[in-house]
Amino acid sequence: MIGWDLERFQRDILLDSLQEASAIYWERRAEQLATGLPRPTDRPGSRSGYPEHLRVNALQAAIDACRNKAAVLRMH
Repeated sequence: MIGWDLERFQRDILLDSLQEASAIYWERRAEQLATGLPRPTDRPGSRSGYPEHLRVNALQAAIDACRNKAAVLRMH
């Protein structure tokens, strides 16, 4: 049983590594992160205690990083 779990774990690690090496993965991740950006219909509030502009800046930086990673992978 332990050997089976180890084999599955190794397979999952390999599949994750291959997936993260594709531009499509990083573009999809950027799209997922973009769903967290504020929309015009949102009402501002202090849900998390984290200043909204800092949260948006951090989220946008992560989105940009994902898109940059996709662009670099497309060059190769």
